[in-house]
Amino acid sequence: MLLIGPKARVNGLRPELWGAATIAASVWTKYNADFVIVHALDGTHMGASLHYVGAAIDGRMKNIVNPDDRRVAIAALTVALGADYDILYEGEGTENEHVHIEFQPKTAINI
Repeated sequence: MLLIGPKARVNGLRPELWGAATIAASVWTKYNADFVIVHALDGTHMGASLHYVGAAIDGRMKNIVNPDDRRVAIAALTVALGADYDILYEGEGTENEHVHIEFQPKTAINI
């Protein structure tokens, strides 16, 4: 299931990120876990972060209980989303452990 964390501000999120979050939720389901968006247009990020323009989300990892499964889930998500998305596993093993998903097309698109 796709859930939105209490601090996550999602108004203004690009449609491509909603699609990515839905796909992430389907991957997380294989590990009996919900995919929770913990940050979108909120939080403190680098100055040029795509979070600030609605093109990035952070998702909770600790819902996947087995740490080895977390890495497998990240790999599966990377394949499922393809080249237009950058997927980063950040803060592995820390309190801030999360998956960062950003929509960053490698070729020009018409918007």
